[in-house]
This record gives sequence, C-alpha cells and structure tokens, in this order.
Amino acid sequence: MEHQINDLIALQKVDSSIQAEQAEMAALPGRVAEVDARIQVYQDKLEARNKELDDAKKERRTLEGELQSINDKFSKYQDQLMQVKTNEAYTAMLKEIEGTKKDIAKHEEKILEDMLAVDELGAEIKELEKQFQADKALLEKEKTAVQASGREAEKRLALHEEERKRLADSVEDAALAGYERVHTMRNGLAVVEVREELCLGCRVKVRPQVIEEVRKGELRQCDSCTRFLFVLEEFAEEAAKKPPEGEPPAATPPAEVSPPDAPPVEKPST
Repeated sequence: MEHQINDLIALQKVDSSIQAEQAEMAALPGRVAEVDARIQVYQDKLEARNKELDDAKKERRTLEGELQSINDKFSKYQDQLMQVKTNEAYTAMLKEIEGTKKDIAKHEEKILEDMLAVDELGAEIKELEKQFQADKALLEKEKTAVQASGREAEKRLALHEEERKRLADSVEDAALAGYERVHTMRNGLAVVEVREELCLGCRVKVRPQVIEEVRKGELRQCDSCTRFLFVLEEFAEEAAKKPPEGEPPAATPPAEVSPPDAPPVEKPST
C-alpha cells in the first residue's frame, strides 16, 4: 500500500499545478481587458481633445459669419449716414455705427482668442497622438505577452491533465474515490504530513497507532479532518532516534582531559 500514498502525493501535486494553470487562464480575459481599458483611456482623451478642437473651429466659423454680418451692417449704416436729413436721425445713425464698431471689435477679439486656442489644441493633439502611438505600442506588446502566456498555460495544463490521468489510473478505485472526496471537501488539500504527532492539515494530534501504521505504508486518514497522512522519511528516522518516554537518554562519554602544563624550570642563580 506504500506506493498508494506516494501516488496520492504525486496526484495532489499535479492537481495543484492544474488548479494554478486554470487560475492563470481564468485571469487572462481580465488582464487583456485591463490592457484594452488602458488603451481606451488614451483614445478617449485624444477624442475629447479632437472634439474640443472641432468645437473651437466651429465657434470661430460662427463668429466669422457674425462678423461678416456686422461689417455689412456697418457699411450699410455708413451709406445711410450720408442720406439722413435731420440732426436727430444723424445722431441716431452715429449711435448705430458706434455700436457696430464695438461688436466688430468684440468679435475680432474673440476670433483671435479662438485662433490661439485652436493652435494650442492642435499642438497638444499632435503631442498626444505621438505619445498615444508610443504607449499603445507598449500596451499592445503587453497584451500579446499576456495572450502568449495563456497559450503556454494551455499547453502546460494539457500535460498536467495527461499526467493526472496516468497517476489516477495507478491508484486503486477506493483510494482514488476517497482522495477525490477529501480533495473537494478540503479545498485541494487531501494529503498532508504528520510531524511531531500532529496532522499538518488540521493541527490535531494523531494517535500513535495511526502514525505507526502510516510509517508501515498503510493508507490512513486523519480521524479529525479525514485527510490522508504520510510521514517524511527524514522525520521518521529522527523520531526513531529519540528514546522512548520514561527512558533516560544514553550517557555521553566523558571528554578526554589534557594533562596540565608542566611547571616552568627555574635556572640556578650564578
């Protein structure tokens, strides 16, 4: 039965790999969408600036049309000024002419402001387009890398699934059914180590008899969490070296003691 627990350990390992690949693949659409969203932010900003530019140009054309109408009115008033007969009519016409002059000045100033705004927006848009193309190239490259990682994950997943089928075929039906049940119930952790008499899945103490049976290669489950148990050989050997409870440890042989240094010999006085 020892090979059964080894197969279950290997099966759990490949199942973890499968879950990791599936998680990566499930995250791929979101990662691609995130890159697309960042590209869209650039596009929206560029489109907004282009709309501002179009609106400024439309306003300038409107102002230019209004200015042309005011100039026509100004020319008409000037012609009529020469035809008035009374001082009152002459004064009234001068007021109309003065008003049209103010309108002309106001429109010309506004048109000049719009022309400057159009020039500034045009320069900003050119810079944005340049930056957008550079950033878009980087983002498209990132998107391509994400998609490539998805294809690699698909390949790895296929290999893991083949390996899982091979391992599952090597496990007895009853053990495999138990593993599948616990694997689902315990969120993918169906096989755990016993160390220092504790199940590392639930941290509950395991009965010594169960530990001994596990060491012998029997397929046993934790009484608390039902996970399948195994003991790593290195810890099993370390535990075997410990003296049984109640038995004192072996005496340590005394260390050899070097003889004391000989006292110095005094020279006779002359």
